[in-house]
Amino acid sequence: MDLRDQIIFDRVPLLAAPRFAPKHDIPLISGHHRYLCAEDGLWLEIHRPWLYMRYQVAVSEITLPYGPVTAHADYAFALEELHAAIRMFIADAREALPNEAAAWVIWNDAEQKLEYRLLTPDQASPGSITYRRPVLNDYESLAIDLHSHGDLPAGWSATDDADDAGETKIAAVVGEVNDTHPSVRVRLCLLGLFLDMESPL
Repeated sequence: MDLRDQIIFDRVPLLAAPRFAPKHDIPLISGHHRYLCAEDGLWLEIHRPWLYMRYQVAVSEITLPYGPVTAHADYAFALEELHAAIRMFIADAREALPNEAAAWVIWNDAEQKLEYRLLTPDQASPGSITYRRPVLNDYESLAIDLHSHGDLPAGWSATDDADDAGETKIAAVVGEVNDTHPSVRVRLCLLGLFLDMESPL
């Protein structure tokens, strides 16, 4: 086998879901992901310190000879904490006007809590922002990635899609920041798959 293929198989395994056992007996350790081949198609299984999720990514046109897999999403924090972080960020984004702003919300696995961090930009303007990604400790992981669009409506740009494509995180963008009711878009990013989430506003 080509070594490059072996690296892919080792880092992102494919597991056939058993039909007769209660569940697959190979637990997925935190920080990893894999694919499950089930009777109805292909599922993505992701485990992060702040998230465990199974989500179907492809539906089979025929019933396959494997077992069932069910959808599941389990967050280490309440979604109200996500909404509170977005409201906190709106205040910081208003302070940054007319330029864009950015913040990270880190999951501290040692203390089992979220930590909000406003980011210092390398460059910021009304239409863009760049910053150095913070260096995290081993017990920290990015859970929520926030940025603003100044006076423009909230939405996902091609740059946003490219930035979010390879990550597992919640992303939120706030637009029309100075309005009484800013516009907000929130999505769960799963390694290139984007799932819309409820806005807090």
